[in-house]
Amino acid sequence: MAVISGKAGVVNGASTIGRWQIETHGAELPSHPASGSTYVLSALEGNTDWKGHYYAYGHTPASMPGDALAFIGSLDGSLGVTGTAIVDAVQIDINVESGEPIAHVVQFSSNGTLALGSAAATDSSSPTIFSPKSRKVAIATAANPISGQSWTDVTEIKRMRLVFGAKNPRYVNAATAGIFKRVAGNIFAAANYVAHTSSPAGIPLPNAIKGLRFYVTATTYWEMDWGIVENVRDLGVDRETADPVFYSIDWRFQAFTDFSGTPLQGKIVKPAVTNWWPAA
Repeated sequence: MAVISGKAGVVNGASTIGRWQIETHGAELPSHPASGSTYVLSALEGNTDWKGHYYAYGHTPASMPGDALAFIGSLDGSLGVTGTAIVDAVQIDINVESGEPIAHVVQFSSNGTLALGSAAATDSSSPTIFSPKSRKVAIATAANPISGQSWTDVTEIKRMRLVFGAKNPRYVNAATAGIFKRVAGNIFAAANYVAHTSSPAGIPLPNAIKGLRFYVTATTYWEMDWGIVENVRDLGVDRETADPVFYSIDWRFQAFTDFSGTPLQGKIVKPAVTNWWPAA
């Protein structure tokens, strides 16, 4: 049998793919001893499940959590894997320090049959590769209206990461033919950035509520209104190496903020200036 190179691998509907992978898991094979079984556990066929992910360059995934995904992962343009899935999470990484291209991972799970064999897919688009050079974060004290927020740049960014997810409950019943399926669940979002600092006074502390902009080009960004600080980590010094002082800060998405007794709904906006949440 011939060996296939991975150089022609693609994912249908997504561009600038670096790699993709699927795996079956959770095949629950019941086995029980009983009188007459001659002291052996004999496995029965069980319900099956599968999951996968793909890694691609670019700052805006083609699919977001909760989206239905007709996955076609091609090994060579014609053969590979097909399956009906739902997106569980995406992760976007912007690493100024390493200089690696801005990239993202899309994670998905079974919502139907997985098939191996014919999987025709192509990617004829020009690569969408973005440099992380000089990318920054901007923060703003939460304000009503959102348009009135005043933004302050955090320019000493080493790296940043955005995570968006959906808690998609899985189910199986007599109509699913022994395959675990899922329904779209509640969404969530989180972020982290690591930055150098010359003064700790400007670092937000836990429970601080801020507007957040994560720049992916000089002028475009993911915007999260609002982030609430979960943790501040790694602030300190190393006298032996004399490395520049830095800190890491974790944020969770706060969808609703109270302004003097008046609740206001926030938003998450893609770099294309369209809402991911609430849906436009």
